[in-house]
Amino acid sequence: MKCPSQAPATAVFKREVRAGSEAHYEDWLTGIAQEAAGSPGSQGTTILRSTGGGSEYVAITQFETAESLNAWLDSTERKRWM
Repeated sequence: MKCPSQAPATAVFKREVRAGSEAHYEDWLTGIAQEAAGSPGSQGTTILRSTGGGSEYVAITQFETAESLNAWLDSTERKRWM
């Protein structure tokens, strides 16, 4: 997915996590969010978790421009995490 290069950009990722795998996913999600934070143009990642025992996670990653978001999405670092 490519966006126009100079517009602010937000990517939203939603995942259902298998019961019992939440701690592992939390560690992975924290790690990839920290990696993204070091990418040029990053404005941070907000992580939303289900309440009441649910297993749904939403990560909202924001970048200054779509160009910087696209660079992160195509980066070797992100591919390594994926």
